[in-house]
Parts: sequence; structure tokens; C-alpha cells
Amino acid sequence: MCWLSLGLMACQQPSSNHQNQAASTAQSADVYANLALTSDQIIPPKIEYTPNSKPQTVYFSANGEPSNKPVANGFYRQILGMTGDGRNVAQDYYADTQKQQTAPFVIKKGGNPTEFSKHILDSRVIWYSHHDGEIASVGNFHNGEQQDWLDVYEYKQLVVQLKDNSTGIAMRFFSPDDKIWGEGEIAQGKKGLEIKQLKFYHPNGKIMSQMDIDPNGKPIGMTTFDESGKELDDKQNATFNQILLARFGVVVHKLPTLMARTNAS
Repeated sequence: MCWLSLGLMACQQPSSNHQNQAASTAQSADVYANLALTSDQIIPPKIEYTPNSKPQTVYFSANGEPSNKPVANGFYRQILGMTGDGRNVAQDYYADTQKQQTAPFVIKKGGNPTEFSKHILDSRVIWYSHHDGEIASVGNFHNGEQQDWLDVYEYKQLVVQLKDNSTGIAMRFFSPDDKIWGEGEIAQGKKGLEIKQLKFYHPNGKIMSQMDIDPNGKPIGMTTFDESGKELDDKQNATFNQILLARFGVVVHKLPTLMARTNAS
């Protein structure tokens, strides 16, 4: 799959004769409401169900394709039991280590337990890292639909949030001091995934830099502001954005793995 090209934004400078009204506006405090900034704050859901006398096991390849036998570097799912209203409860594991890939979760009524997809999920789901067993991401699902942000963690810190919307996938990026340092949106275009929106923030919550879009929806550069909302000149703009885009590039290279969690259980 093709991913994002940052060269266009890094090298082209837009005209700078406009004012950014949003630059003087700080982030809304409700962004942080009920947010688990570290994975230590996350409590696995308690699911009431009747256990099966013997768990059924389903095998998957590394790409999530069902198999009738174990697959190297793949996964397996144990069907643990059934809720009182007739929904299956399951848990996924890494085939090569037998360590949990998820905490127990609920499959929607009528959902196919051999489908390795978010479209069968019907509860809060916690995914665990293959590398160290720590919580990797957390999301809430109802009847196969993601309900809010998917929270993604590294070294126990919240680093990214992902959320499906009508035009693509919205993203939020968090810094080590638990502040949002960027927001964006990507969507599937003719040549792969394209950036539709991108903003970076100062520590005080005001916009530091934002992507400029031409009338045809094409990104044409970045415009940068100081902490008071004043637009920087072209030289300062270019310097700031080389740094910001390099930082954003680190996140972009992780997106295939992160986004896989919004598509598979």
C-alpha cells in the first residue's frame, strides 16, 4: 500500500498574505476528558458469560485469513463462551508465543467468529503488543462499528488516537508530556492514502503550523505561527516545518501497523 509523501509539503511554500483566525485559539479542554494518558489507567472489561465446556479454537494467518491449522507468525482465537443474550465471547493469541493478542471481547450477535475483522466486535477491546506484552491499543465497538477514538500506546504512553469518519481516518498525536502536539486526517486517494488535514500545536495549545490546501483539495505547503498567533516569515516557516514534518514522518511510518488495529481484532 502506498503511503504519504511529505516532500510536497516540505518544499513548497504558500503565499503568506492571509491571517489564520484559528491560530489564536487554544485547544478545547474537552479533548482530554476521560482520556487514559497511560496504559496503567486501563482496566480490562469484565464480561459476564457462560464458559464453554471446551473452548473452540480458530486459526488465522499473519494477514488474518482463516486456516484449519496453526500458521507460523499467525494468530489463533479461542471461543470462550456465550453471554446471556447469545453473543460469543472470544480471545485472540499470537501463534508463535501463545501470548494474548487481546483481552476477552464480545462478538456481535450473528457475527462470524472465523472473521478476523473489527466488523464483528461488540465490546471494549484491548490489544497487547507482540514485543513486550504491554497494552498496545484500546477501542470501543458496538455491533461492528468503532464508537470513538482508538487509543494507541507505546512504552505505556498514549501516542496516537485514530478514528473513522465519513471522509477518512482522523488522527491525534500526543507528546511525552501528555499534550496533543498534532492532529490530522488521511483518506484513500487515487494514488494511495492522502493527507487531508494536518496541524501542529505549541505547548500552550495554540496552532504552531497547519497544512494549506488549494481549491482542488491539494496540499500546497505549511504555514507556521508563533505562540501569540503571528505568522512567521518564509525562512522561519521552512525551518520549523522541516522539523515538524520529520517528527510527523516517524508517526507516518507506524501508521500501517496502527491502522491495522482499526481493521482487525
